[in-house]
Amino acid sequence: DFEGFAAVTNGGGEPRPRRWDDLYTTRAERLARGVAAHATNAVLIKVNQVGTLTETLQTVDLAATDRQATVTSHRSGEVPEGWLAHIALGTGARALKCGVLGGERVAKLNELLRLARVHGP
Repeated sequence: DFEGFAAVTNGGGEPRPRRWDDLYTTRAERLARGVAAHATNAVLIKVNQVGTLTETLQTVDLAATDRQATVTSHRSGEVPEGWLAHIALGTGARALKCGVLGGERVAKLNELLRLARVHGP
């Protein structure tokens, strides 16, 4: 219901990022429908939800074209590696959603801190 999401996103008050976890499922064709309906102003990006990095980058590019913020997100059951921090930094994500502290999430945060030291905040 893209129109329903648009009503909530654009319904008065101060503008703030509105992203809906599974509205787009990191798929560019779904984001295109949402863009047409003005359904959101931010997009949650889950690389392993869509399946390929190419499809992920297509979705990120479309979000950037529409001036939507992106939030790179983990998924349950991930391994303790920091690759997601690289995706967030490389795509210019506004935030990295890691969830509660645990081994696999601490690894992402540590890698993000390391990248900030190398590339700047």
